[in-house]
Amino acid sequence: MKIFLTSITAIVAIIILAFAIHPFATEDEPKIQVKHDEQPAKGKIVSQISEFPIYAKQQREIDAIRTEKQKEQTGITPVRIEIPAIQVDTAVIQVGKTADGQMEVPNNTIQTGWYKPGYKPGSQGKAVIAGHVDSKKGPGVFFYLKELQAGDKIFLTDKTGRKLTFSVQSKKKLSC
Repeated sequence: MKIFLTSITAIVAIIILAFAIHPFATEDEPKIQVKHDEQPAKGKIVSQISEFPIYAKQQREIDAIRTEKQKEQTGITPVRIEIPAIQVDTAVIQVGKTADGQMEVPNNTIQTGWYKPGYKPGSQGKAVIAGHVDSKKGPGVFFYLKELQAGDKIFLTDKTGRKLTFSVQSKKKLSC
């Protein structure tokens, strides 16, 4: 019985203490108000995303970004490849498949060939550009490819002058 009375007394003391420290909330408590000093943008609203208005200037910027992103996603049809670290600056031609289903390679040992049935450089996926390492006459366009190091740059340009930059991440020797 003594433990029961002690417990009840402790609970009542805690309740009284709680109300003494933090009384019931009243309607007289101050309300928090936020004042915005910024004035809304001026101009004609041309679109609206959710509750945010979009003005003409902003829409032009959105359209420009969207166009650039679409270009990045669609990739380019390369006409030139530059690899400064190994002094490569040459044409890229489009190649397909041979009669037996193999990838074509350029006849000219100083040209490269982009595999047209594959992905375009700059799009999602892996683009393939082939070139000769050597021939009976001597070194081909990719003879010094093995000399590339991580961080070396590769530039691909399309016929409009749009240039994509790639960086060597690593190298791996494959046997044919």
